[in-house]
Amino acid sequence: MAQGELTLKQSYQFISGSLKSGNEITPIAAGKLKGGHILFNAGGVLFVGEVNGNTMQGTVSTGGRWSAARVK
Repeated sequence: MAQGELTLKQSYQFISGSLKSGNEITPIAAGKLKGGHILFNAGGVLFVGEVNGNTMQGTVSTGGRWSAARVK
C-alpha cells in the first residue's frame, strides 16, 4: 500500500477515522483498540497491529506491513 495519511479518533475502545491516499479518502470501519492491540478495516482491507507510544505497526490482510506515527 502506498504512503498515506491515517486520521483516527478514539472513543473508549472504538476507533473511527479515515485513510487518505492521494485524492482518495477511505473511511475506517470496525475499528477497535484493546490494550496495545489495534485493528480496523479500510476499504475491505483489514489492518491489525500494535500501538507503542506515538507509533503503530502491523500487518495488512492483503499481505505486507503498515506503520504510522503521530504527527502533532
